[in-house]
Amino acid sequence: MKTYIINDSEVSKLSVAIHRYAHLAPNHLTEHAKQIDSIFSDDVPNMSHMENKEGIKEA
Repeated sequence: MKTYIINDSEVSKLSVAIHRYAHLAPNHLTEHAKQIDSIFSDDVPNMSHMENKEGIKEA
């Protein structure tokens, strides 16, 4: 596997890609999560915000 030197440390090509693009992930994932929530909001309850979970069956 090809390696690179970053800050005097040897790292793999995958590590370089993760380091380079990690800052893009939070906003990218948040936007997709909002789109998914808007599609399913009427059909799927957000159980993380429900106070009373007694009537919910587990799959």
